[in-house]
Amino acid sequence: MSGRYGEPWRAGRSYASVIVDGEEPPVCPRCFAYDCPNHTDAERDRIVYGGGLVAESVFDEDKRRRLIAAVNACAGLPTEALESGVIARMRELVTALVNGVPDGPAREVARAIHAALGRAPTP
Repeated sequence: MSGRYGEPWRAGRSYASVIVDGEEPPVCPRCFAYDCPNHTDAERDRIVYGGGLVAESVFDEDKRRRLIAAVNACAGLPTEALESGVIARMRELVTALVNGVPDGPAREVARAIHAALGRAPTP
């Protein structure tokens, strides 16, 4: 992903926020007020949330964790590939590989990948 919302994402420090790391927040005696006129909106976001604001009010902790994990796990994959279902297709291919490879080192590697993708290995 490019632009303002690169990776990694993480939980922010306030308002059930999701942030992207960036520059350290500026230091200013008035920064505790969100409407400090000495800074840009992006600087105020870093002051209040602890990084560049991506999402706010994601109060469900499990959903916030999943959102962050999904974005970080897909770092480097083109959006078009994600939209085309590349993750599901990779899981299908690994399943086929696990089921089609005879016992041995290659099967163990396939089973490890299969397990890492969240599927129970086949016997």
